[in-house]
Amino acid sequence: MLRAFTPYTTAHMGHWAERLLPEVKERLGIKGDEQDAELLEHARQGQALIEQLTAHQFEGGTRELHIDLGGLPFAPTLDTRTSGMRTDVEAWPIPDPVDPEFANVLQVSRRRNPPHHAVPKSEALSAAAAVLAMVHRNRWLWLAPRLWFVEQGKARPAAEFGRGLIDPGRHVYVPVAAGEVEGWWFQVSRRVFFVTKETPDEPGLVEPLTPERGGMVLVAGEPILIVARVMEHPSDWAFVARVWVADAMPRHPRAWRTTSRAVHAHGLPILCLDEASTPEEVVAQLLLVAYWHGYLGGDESALIPAALASAFPRDVARVMHGTGASGPEAAASFLFERLLRPGFDPTRGAGSIRNYIARHATTLVSEHRSALAVHHPWDELGIKERHYYKLLARFAEQGPDGRRVLDHPTKAKIRDHLEKGRRRQAELALLRGRGFTDEAARKWLQRHDLDAISTAQPRRPRTVR
Repeated sequence: MLRAFTPYTTAHMGHWAERLLPEVKERLGIKGDEQDAELLEHARQGQALIEQLTAHQFEGGTRELHIDLGGLPFAPTLDTRTSGMRTDVEAWPIPDPVDPEFANVLQVSRRRNPPHHAVPKSEALSAAAAVLAMVHRNRWLWLAPRLWFVEQGKARPAAEFGRGLIDPGRHVYVPVAAGEVEGWWFQVSRRVFFVTKETPDEPGLVEPLTPERGGMVLVAGEPILIVARVMEHPSDWAFVARVWVADAMPRHPRAWRTTSRAVHAHGLPILCLDEASTPEEVVAQLLLVAYWHGYLGGDESALIPAALASAFPRDVARVMHGTGASGPEAAASFLFERLLRPGFDPTRGAGSIRNYIARHATTLVSEHRSALAVHHPWDELGIKERHYYKLLARFAEQGPDGRRVLDHPTKAKIRDHLEKGRRRQAELALLRGRGFTDEAARKWLQRHDLDAISTAQPRRPRTVR
């Protein structure tokens, strides 16, 4: 059992939802305190949503944790500041590659005979994603904590076992999957604990394992994926992703457009899975969120187009045929260029990324076709091709090669001629409405000023005596 004292988040932030209230009232022009309770409730709901999406609780403090990893070499310590962490045994906090102020992973064991070579980050993440997809497909993400609970209940007295899981300061993790690829270690684990009315709120999702009894329920926390490079001791690079499964997805109002930038700038990657998730989709999604959160960059993202081509073949094929790309990977590269900004909402599940990919594929093809569309000059002038060439022969000068030149002055003459023609048609229509025949209307326009058109009347027929 590891005992750790972990400082978490930024101590100066405090209960920021409450501190936000005066600014909200000022922006809304609200005076008095009649609506304070309602506004504060909305602010707290927003705080809960942001904390859940980022895995950060914006309140300062230090907590004492007793961590049981079940033999795993890395512990998830989400939302923990790097400086000031203390443990009662030998352990090493690994600074987050994107935000070194935080240590989201704690290494608790030394690696013997570390390898001298490691595959690129993208390959290690792809291997870890493939294993995660496998344990999801065979329902081991769901089964592992339940079987662990049954086995532990048989091995020790129920009262002693239950007390350990009720204590919020004790974090017991169930190993779900673990593996290695050259120079890398990856693992998936889930925390198991009892939730009561006194249990502190945490930003992670939970899945009930047992029915509620006596005001408490046994839950499993969201699966946590850790991918760490083990060439050196301690590890010099570690990646953490939260795994959200369809059955445990939160139901929030659609506020992703206003929160996505903050989540991707300060939060941890979220991987969404459902029954339709394929191994190829899981790999592509993990590489995308790692790229968006800044864990992959430059040449390290070169594997993403190939992953997109494998995961979304229909969308990539549509891009290939619609843009004339040389092959699936070239089409996937075009598509990847449109995905450089985070788009899909994790609170809407894995289907959100499928819709996100399909929407951008459609838009990419549409924009490509619009760019290639031929714009004829007669379309710009709003006339038929035959009419255009008649006007060109009338108003345009011949160039050195004998062809008529459509320059700006000529185009202005044609537009002026067309405008005069439209006005004349409108005048004829007005006279016809006053009872003029077509021939009489034309003759009237030849003989009168336009100022008199408002009082124009057709001649009365002559009477024969």
